[in-house]
Amino acid sequence: MNLLSLDLDVVHVILSEIQPPDALNLSLTCRAAHTVAYPRFLSEVVLGHPWRRIGPDRLLRFCTSMLADASLRVLYLRELTIHKTAFQPKRAASSHGLIDSSAMAFLAEVLKYAVNLRRICIHDTEELLETNPEFRWTLASLPSLQDIRFLNAGLRSIDVLVSTSSRPRRLELDLSGLPADMEAPRSYSAATLEHLMRDVIDVKLSRVTGAMLTIVTDYTWPKVSQLEIFGDLQSLAPFASVYPGLHRLSLVCSYVDNVSVPVRWEHLDHLSTSCPIPLEGNVRRMELIYDLDTLLDSMPYSVWAPGTMSLLQKTMPVVLACSPNMQILRWIANVVTSVRVLQVYACQSIHPDVAGVEDVETWLGCHIPVLTTVPLVAFTFCRGLSKRIHPSGLLRLAAFVAAQIPSLKYVGWNLNASPKSQSQWTDMEYGWYTVSRAKGEGLGSDVGPTLSAVSSQEGALIYRHLLDMGRI
Repeated sequence: MNLLSLDLDVVHVILSEIQPPDALNLSLTCRAAHTVAYPRFLSEVVLGHPWRRIGPDRLLRFCTSMLADASLRVLYLRELTIHKTAFQPKRAASSHGLIDSSAMAFLAEVLKYAVNLRRICIHDTEELLETNPEFRWTLASLPSLQDIRFLNAGLRSIDVLVSTSSRPRRLELDLSGLPADMEAPRSYSAATLEHLMRDVIDVKLSRVTGAMLTIVTDYTWPKVSQLEIFGDLQSLAPFASVYPGLHRLSLVCSYVDNVSVPVRWEHLDHLSTSCPIPLEGNVRRMELIYDLDTLLDSMPYSVWAPGTMSLLQKTMPVVLACSPNMQILRWIANVVTSVRVLQVYACQSIHPDVAGVEDVETWLGCHIPVLTTVPLVAFTFCRGLSKRIHPSGLLRLAAFVAAQIPSLKYVGWNLNASPKSQSQWTDMEYGWYTVSRAKGEGLGSDVGPTLSAVSSQEGALIYRHLLDMGRI
């Protein structure tokens, strides 16, 4: 069957399922294929480069090509990323370079037709808007944006958001473009912000300042269920009032200054944090993305260890991922009785020169007996090793863990992970073992548990099920 003999609408549906580079290859096969496939190739566009100046000539050629058949090509533009290097001459005296405002005006002409644009990401947003203030009206007039990302944003960028005719579902703001000497940020009424806030469910904020809080605290974002914050904070309390319906909270910061004011989200299900926070109320799943052992000889330990124990006691997680030391493990065993899935990330080498099975054996032999009374259903262990462990060695290690924890049903290993992967724990893959026990078997029994390795597909299903485990 000839693909191009199909109805054009059907062809476009098929093309929407392939990646733009594949669409480009198809467009080069014949003239008819070029007509329908080339717009798909242009559906996801990146203008400029993160650091290398591209020059406005290339941008002008792109705009000319798009406008040559705007009724088709621009209408298929779905995702657009803009770097300021697209508007800068390849050579300029200034380290920042000049920005060609005429090239921005030409791009604005293209965007007038981009009624189907769903996602826009602009780097150095504030600088671009300062160069060409009229560009803000072009951005604000885009009608169909679902995902808006403004990096190095400031007051002009916020004005664009407030004025947008779109009803986005995801917002990302890096507020490093705000003036350092700004005293009193402009405020917006709840009525002005209502259109923007109505459908947003996912918010990511970087370098948050009092300015952002002044802008939003007069209104509640009713549908936001996921919030990510990058940068140190004075307090979490304003966020609890602005985003009361959070299901997931992610914090990447070195401290929250005001820990004396506790915060609570009634529906919070998943917390990921890089420092202890004054949170109260049950949280089903928790990731503590910091290693207390690295702080053992430093001043923060005297604050972070009690803060971590308080956080665990007040939230009682079911699924817990952490890099624990012995103090935290004892706290889990004696106080945090809710934990059913424990994911351990051992970042520090015990035998750095021979980081192999000996390293894992030493850690397990020292720490696992502390967890004997914890009613764990699953235990995972992640550690980057310089030496590969034979499958028989992995089975022996899993059997040791299962013998120490009578309630255990699953054991997972990832001994190839880099310590840098701490911030990507959810994406870890494990080799899984299921644990079965003879009737009457228990700790101290002469009959040990039976362990069986499972396929990667079955292991992935097990892992997904464990991460979704509810409170018992």
